[in-house]
Amino acid sequence: ELGYIDVLAGRRVTATQHLERAREVAEDDVGLLATVASFEGANLHDWGRLEQAEERFRESIENARRSGKARREAWALGVGARTLYSLGKFEEAGQWARRSNEISVAERWTVFRPWAEAWGARVDLALGRDPAEVKTNLEGSFALSCHLSDACWEGITAQTLALACQANGEPEAAIDWLRTARHSCERVTDAYTWVTTEIALTEAEFARDRGDAAMARDLGERVATQAARLEMDGMLARAGALLGDVQ
Repeated sequence: ELGYIDVLAGRRVTATQHLERAREVAEDDVGLLATVASFEGANLHDWGRLEQAEERFRESIENARRSGKARREAWALGVGARTLYSLGKFEEAGQWARRSNEISVAERWTVFRPWAEAWGARVDLALGRDPAEVKTNLEGSFALSCHLSDACWEGITAQTLALACQANGEPEAAIDWLRTARHSCERVTDAYTWVTTEIALTEAEFARDRGDAAMARDLGERVATQAARLEMDGMLARAGALLGDVQ
């Protein structure tokens, strides 16, 4: 649990240390190893080490199935879908997101559904599905996030709605949804740092795409600073590419 708290806060080194210790203590307990591997996967993803993250998520899913830990399997599938999406493995990412939701429904684990639904929606957009339909389906996920009062789930679903609006030719609505995403995360002091950074980077990318170089540069520099501080190497690379576009 200490390792997971460090993952959310962006403390890579201490997260790694806690999770290495947890792996030692777990020994051959496959249920505990499933949990440890899933947290390791999340940390590695946020660090920008996507291939290693994928390996950990696959390990977690296998161990969760072996030990009958259905909710841990749903968690690893849902968070792992983000990694597969980021690696461009869209079809498999969609399969993982859907399976995560199926397990969550069977387990009546409503609290986790918005995350997996958001990544399933991103896969749909990446595969060229109708953004208007994606947006309509995802509005229910955002409403559920609000009902759960989960700031980070609200943030990730609102950001995905922004992407759907942008793909649907609704730039003003996209900006509004990004603003909603940012405000959702800002209302808590312990928001998941990866989500807040991802939202800020998307705002910068949208500004670049609409020709607002000054805003894109300002936001991009902030993201680059935060990504460097939190050791989010993938985010740092994206921010660097954006800044190169608007110099």
